[in-house]
Amino acid sequence: MKQAFEVVFISIFWVFLAMVALTMVLYALRGLGQIFTPKREEVEESELNKNEEIILLLSAAAYVALGKRVKIHKVHIHREPYVERWSYAGRMDIHLSHQKSGVNQ
Repeated sequence: MKQAFEVVFISIFWVFLAMVALTMVLYALRGLGQIFTPKREEVEESELNKNEEIILLLSAAAYVALGKRVKIHKVHIHREPYVERWSYAGRMDIHLSHQKSGVNQ
């Protein structure tokens, strides 16, 4: 019986040690990805003021979609030439999870 407990505890120790090592590798890869990823350009406030038409269109679309007036607090314009597949999939999952179930509700 004592040997069985020793085997269990040794096995659990090695599993947790492997999990810690894997976590450290993942954090290291994340750090390397942030180092080698090009920085995004920030959009200036004056540029947003020039694009009042975009803000008007967004508020009109929100009014049509929600059926009530909305106030837009912040607009973030994506200037990157590509869309990362995983981030797009995540945004779509969130978007779909917030929709009402059923048709015409």
